[in-house]
Amino acid sequence: MPGKLRRRRASGAGFVAETQPTTALPLLEMACLECGLPAALHLSAEVEAAGYFEMGQLAQWRCIQAVMVGHLAEAQDAIAVATRFSEHKESRVQFFAPGMWAHLHASHPNLAWQVLAELASSTDLRVAESVQAFGVRPLAHKLGATVVAQLRPWVLDENPMVRRAAIEATRPRGIWVKRMVWAVESPALLLPLLEPMRDENFRLAANSTGNCLNDIAKDNPELVLEVLTRWKQEGKGEQTQHIVQKGLRGLLKAGDTRALSLLGFGGLELEVKVVAEQEVVRPNSAVVYHLHCTNLGASAKGHLAVEICTPGKVEGRPRRRRRNLGEVDLPQSGTCVVRVRERVFDTKAAPLIDGQGAILFFLDGEEIAQVEFCLKRAESLG
Repeated sequence: MPGKLRRRRASGAGFVAETQPTTALPLLEMACLECGLPAALHLSAEVEAAGYFEMGQLAQWRCIQAVMVGHLAEAQDAIAVATRFSEHKESRVQFFAPGMWAHLHASHPNLAWQVLAELASSTDLRVAESVQAFGVRPLAHKLGATVVAQLRPWVLDENPMVRRAAIEATRPRGIWVKRMVWAVESPALLLPLLEPMRDENFRLAANSTGNCLNDIAKDNPELVLEVLTRWKQEGKGEQTQHIVQKGLRGLLKAGDTRALSLLGFGGLELEVKVVAEQEVVRPNSAVVYHLHCTNLGASAKGHLAVEICTPGKVEGRPRRRRRNLGEVDLPQSGTCVVRVRERVFDTKAAPLIDGQGAILFFLDGEEIAQVEFCLKRAESLG
């Protein structure tokens, strides 16, 4: 997972959290007052007492949400208050409406689903993300697999943002959210939602579909391979091939030969050599190599991946990091040269020790080359 996404998952720290000089809490208080939320003008004091300005962005959102839902229960007409938030002209205020409707689902389930679907149709991505993460996702945790029946009409909806919300909200792992145990353990339960998406034409909805399948493939690769093999043969949507590639990306990175074969990779005859730009590398600098692949057969395409192995912070426990470099063209009887630049990361919390490292190259899941380098700190270069 890229560092940006790891930070998003870690309490929203990948986003810029509010600070006291930049906070919009006073504006939100006024919106709460306007919408009729009890104790609206105490919002700032309550979240600050909970340590608001020491939190990451996601934790801040949850903190505000918890306070607002708590006061919603004190309202004489909670439905009216939640409706005003849903209809507010400012998306930063609408952002907190889905969490309110998830809370009100216990007493008004039909109305909650109706309003959540209306909010999901918003073209404002801030509101759309809130619907799936704070509106539908908590209900999917609470209701378990029965939520699939509730969301089935969503994936058939004319609005692509509604279709996207249904898939994004039920991803087994997802981003910003904790994993959904029932979906991880029994992902076939999600197929009634996923199957109509194979002919999806809207890019954002297709991305969510591919991401959901990639989540499933981490624990159940056979199911994903079976589904995507069929979709590749039968799918007619503009985004079907994109969904297949996105759903298989984790398996491709791992060099799964079945995934590679499904995308048409494999069976190449090559001569390979690697040229290094340097043999000694310092921590937090880049190691650079040029991979020369001479194709001995007909022109073809190959899927290239690279793995960098560096000494860890403990002797005998090296670190490994692998990533996809994507598709490369291999001309008939010609040579393809790929420049590979990999940064050797070193942190104060986990400093690397000096020692031997290596770069491994994989084409269509098979290792085709390996070269070594020496990792040395500046003070040890002498």
